[in-house]
Amino acid sequence: MTAAPAERFPIDMDALKKGSYIEPDIIERAYGTKREMADHQLSCLKLAKEIERYLRDRGFVWTLKQERGGLRILEDAEASEYNAQLGDKNLRSIVRVHNRQSHVDVGALSDEEARHHEHRLLRSSFYVQAIADTRRKLAAEERRRRLKPPTQDDDGANGDQ
Repeated sequence: MTAAPAERFPIDMDALKKGSYIEPDIIERAYGTKREMADHQLSCLKLAKEIERYLRDRGFVWTLKQERGGLRILEDAEASEYNAQLGDKNLRSIVRVHNRQSHVDVGALSDEEARHHEHRLLRSSFYVQAIADTRRKLAAEERRRRLKPPTQDDDGANGDQ
């Protein structure tokens, strides 16, 4: 007598592909949460991390996104846009955190805490400066590209008329 094949719990990760959507009810059954509960988002995050780790171990680095109470593996075009937006958001967050860090009252810290604070502030200053320098360079390049007159190669004319 052979046993029925066991269902991969909570999902068969080998069956996943770009564009796959994991329904909220699968996550609810797997983690015992309802999508109306605050814990459901944490369950989604936990499953996303498990999937990412599983895929990474197999050489796949795919982008997952919480969507409508479930999880979706993004197609490449979606992942490109989503990851760019997420990166921009995280860069803005680095600048905000540095700004808050720079307003800490160092006088209220012990000598050791103040040394650690100054070290962290200096490190975050390097990040913020690199972000600012890169933004300036990208903006200047964009201005040059807009102001550059089109050449014959740019407008499709080749002069062989």
